[in-house]
Amino acid sequence: MQKYWNCYVAMEHFNYFRLKFTHQMTFRHIPLIFFIAFTFIVLNSSPLKHLGIKGENASAIAIYIEDLRSGKAVTDINSEMTLTPASIIKSLTSATALCMLGPEFRFSTKVTRNGNHITIIPSGDPTLESQHFPEYAGFIDSIIKYFPINGQNIAIDTKHQTSTQGPLPIWDIEDVAWDYGVGWFYFNWRDNTYTLYPNTGETSPKIPGLKYNLEISDTSSTNLLRGIGSDSLSIIVNRKKLFQKNFHIKSSMWNPSEVFLSEISKRHISIDTVHNPKMIYMHSSPCLKDILKSMMHRSDNMMAEGVLRALSINCRLDSSLIKQQQFWIDRLPYAEFNTIRDGSGLARSNRISPKFLAGILKYMAKSDLATDYTDIFPICGHDGTVRTFLKNTWLEGHVALKSGSMSGVQCYAGYKLDNNRVPTHSIVVMVNGIYCPRTDLHKAIERFLLNVFTRN
Repeated sequence: MQKYWNCYVAMEHFNYFRLKFTHQMTFRHIPLIFFIAFTFIVLNSSPLKHLGIKGENASAIAIYIEDLRSGKAVTDINSEMTLTPASIIKSLTSATALCMLGPEFRFSTKVTRNGNHITIIPSGDPTLESQHFPEYAGFIDSIIKYFPINGQNIAIDTKHQTSTQGPLPIWDIEDVAWDYGVGWFYFNWRDNTYTLYPNTGETSPKIPGLKYNLEISDTSSTNLLRGIGSDSLSIIVNRKKLFQKNFHIKSSMWNPSEVFLSEISKRHISIDTVHNPKMIYMHSSPCLKDILKSMMHRSDNMMAEGVLRALSINCRLDSSLIKQQQFWIDRLPYAEFNTIRDGSGLARSNRISPKFLAGILKYMAKSDLATDYTDIFPICGHDGTVRTFLKNTWLEGHVALKSGSMSGVQCYAGYKLDNNRVPTHSIVVMVNGIYCPRTDLHKAIERFLLNVFTRN
């Protein structure tokens, strides 16, 4: 009986205070109470649901962060929405190449000799005499060292040349002339770029048939324009900048084979005649994992396209994309609901979802290739395009991300790392349609991640 009496007394006390509070409260207090409750909810949920940027409601934002140890989503905002990924698609290209080709894969460019004819058989190697791999330079010198040649008798085998080489028609035309908009070719040389000194017309290396026109502008920025496959370059430049000492621009080659043959034709060295064709030299590229690390840190679009093409025997873009898609459809249930048009992310028509890319990140982190894959990502606050991102925060050095940006697009993909550089979380942040200054967006995403990953 005592316990029932205690319950009765407790209920009476509750009703007394409830009635007293209700009696004293007027309707003007209700909005205040509602505001307090609502504010409490918003302040506690906003760090995990919103970026807090200007024009956020007009932007498309999708975020997916997963704890790789528990398999549970830490943050899921529109994770199945497909958006333009820009350069974070290189994370996909890299994962596919590592799985299908292996981290030790190398491109091989062969050189054969038949009489006084030298034939170069390309492999699509995007690193041939690249400035980013100086230890692999000297392709021309290597040929001449063993078999002196006459440049008039050198040819590049084009029988396997694909029609989808060079800049893709689906890329923005304003990207094509710049060194970042370089297209991949079946034969690539010196990153398919050259340096032009507009005041003198000199180029390095020498570009045969180059035509360019200068347009003086009052704007401070320099702009380049060249059509796909065109040898005519338009340069819009400020007058003061034009006459600065050593003013130069870096632009893309429209035909690297022609530039290479022009360069090697300067070596007028005779050779003896032989009767049977045979391979006289084979140039091997750096291993794939080293190519991918360089590509991811610098966001090299041409190398990304070359790596993608290596998935198919004849370096065909369509075949490589089909192989890549099927590989992930067999492993991820939602892989088919994505549109992938290239390997670099320059195509605005690419559409992938954070959940799809996070699935790839998770797959790689659990695979035997986990270390090879994780190591190719730039470390925030230290490397590449994210060297200032999260700098001077406690997450500096503990997050590895590939960034991707183009007009109206900002994305990140990668991992949160523990003290041993082992991935603990996959991270994908995608924003399309940016109406605030990009620096504000960077800071907002930094705040978001610092909120998600509370310091231990």
